[in-house]
Amino acid sequence: MQLPLLQEGGQPLPTTVQPGGVFGGRVAPGIEIYVKPQTSAFSKVEAVTVHVTGSAGSISTPARLLSGVGTSLHQLSPEAAEAFRMDALPKLSTLTQTRTTINVAGFYDMTVVVRDQSTLAFVFTPIGVTPLSSHETLGK
Repeated sequence: MQLPLLQEGGQPLPTTVQPGGVFGGRVAPGIEIYVKPQTSAFSKVEAVTVHVTGSAGSISTPARLLSGVGTSLHQLSPEAAEAFRMDALPKLSTLTQTRTTINVAGFYDMTVVVRDQSTLAFVFTPIGVTPLSSHETLGK
């Protein structure tokens, strides 16, 4: 997985492996990214989870960061970025359920989970792979 600097003023993704083979951590205020490889840090990605925390029930969706994560799963493909813009972006502002899965044009599935009134989890998985409940809480 190639993660470019995803947000101005952001920090590089921590690469220290945590229990369970997960790595990641805080990359910006209120934003954490965790990566769960299938078997080792050099294997294919099983899931990527982006935790976004707001305050007082207000959460800003980091669309550019989310697009960057999805695009990085596909060797920074411009087609994956365009697919995010066309398929996911319009749906992010109209979410009405506590759990919604969005297929991003054959590239990946992104499941949005409302964890509480000030925390969202965005879980990226291969198409058709339902995220495990453990994926929703990676790093937590």
